[in-house]
Amino acid sequence: MMRTRKFFPLLAAVAVFAAGCGGDDQSDLDRELDLALAEDSLAELGDTAAVEEPAEQPRTQQPRTQQPQTQTPRQQQPAPDPGPQYRELTVSTGTAIRVTLDQELSTRTSQVGDLFTTTVASDVMADNGVAIPAGSQIRGRVTAVQKSGQPGQAAVLKIAFDEVTVDGATYPVALTVTEATPTSESRSSTGEKVGKIGIGAAAGAILGQVIGGEPIIGAAIGAAAGTAIVLGSADSDAVLAEGSPMTVTVDQPITVEREV
Repeated sequence: MMRTRKFFPLLAAVAVFAAGCGGDDQSDLDRELDLALAEDSLAELGDTAAVEEPAEQPRTQQPRTQQPQTQTPRQQQPAPDPGPQYRELTVSTGTAIRVTLDQELSTRTSQVGDLFTTTVASDVMADNGVAIPAGSQIRGRVTAVQKSGQPGQAAVLKIAFDEVTVDGATYPVALTVTEATPTSESRSSTGEKVGKIGIGAAAGAILGQVIGGEPIIGAAIGAAAGTAIVLGSADSDAVLAEGSPMTVTVDQPITVEREV
């Protein structure tokens, strides 16, 4: 449009000039005028095309094809190990326990305070299972020793029990020897006398007897804790051999813990 407005004054000038020139020049003038108009039309058309050129259409972005996510199944975690479970088992008072002696005890060699062990020969039961399995150890100690130095004086060995070991754990015990198998070894000969002696209730009566005006055992022996095993009143030693059987009775309940 700008080019056309600029061309109008030119056309006016040409028209004035043509009017002054007259006849023959009129046809030349018309041709020039037509040519100028054609050129101007072409230029205007070019400007219009430049102005009205359509803007570039934005690219339509193809939607991404979303890959389906494969969900890995969660592995179930194992329950934590609660660890070993335990229960209490109680051996009642009066229960008899069979044991064997693990080393020899003798009035000739043993000293007060010596420790020894016995091995449980068979399972000891509680109301809810085996409380003390066979093979468990019961520890004891020598509490008094009296040698037979003259006729009428008894050879006495007194022992007490302290603890039992079950599955590696120890528990206190109070036990009384109710049966033992000691031997009597004479110092003057190689002969020996073997006797199975019941202790328990009979022991009180035996220990309370007086032979030849002298008590069977001295005051120190009687005051010591434990069970006195008495054999012989001559010049002999009382011996409990290694491996010899014994029976002990529970004086107070024994409570242990064992794995379920």
